[in-house]
Amino acid sequence: MAETTIDERLKSLDEALDKFERDAGLPVNSPPGSETELNEYLHMDRNDIERLSGSDCAAIAYRLGQFSLYVQRMINRDKARLTWAKTQLASFVTNDADYDKYRKFEVAVELLAKSNTAVARLSLIMRWSQQRIDRLEYVATSLKSLSDIMITNQRAKRNAEFANNEQE
Repeated sequence: MAETTIDERLKSLDEALDKFERDAGLPVNSPPGSETELNEYLHMDRNDIERLSGSDCAAIAYRLGQFSLYVQRMINRDKARLTWAKTQLASFVTNDADYDKYRKFEVAVELLAKSNTAVARLSLIMRWSQQRIDRLEYVATSLKSLSDIMITNQRAKRNAEFANNEQE
C-alpha cells in the first residue's frame, strides 16, 4: 500500500464521515464567525460585560455555543482519524512476518515504519491527530462554559430589570 493510497483512504474516510454528518442533518463544519469576533468575546473585561444588555448576553452565549460545537466537531474528526489509523496500523503490524507478540505495539510500529512508507504515513497521521486532539481537548468545553456564564448573566440582567420595573 503506497503513501498516496493511505492519503486516498483517509480522504475517503473523511468523505464518508462528512456524508454521515449530513445524513444526520448537520451542515458542513465551518467557523460560525470570524477570529476577530471570537477574540472580542474571549477578551471582554468586567466593564464590557456589565454594559451588555440581556439580549446581547443571549446573542453572545449563542455564538460561543456555535464556536464550541465547531471545535468539538473538529476534535471528533481527529478522533475518527486516530481510530482509523490505529486500526490500519494494527493490521500492518500483525501481518508483518517479524511480528513478535511480546514486543510493544508502539515499538513494532516504529520498526516497521523504517521500511514501510504506508506505516510511516499512518504513524504520522496518528501523531498529528492526537496532537490536534490534545491541543483542543478542553477548548470546546471551555467555550460552552463561557456560553453558560453569559446565559447566567443574561438571567441576572433580566431579573434586575424585572425588579426595577416592579419598584416603579
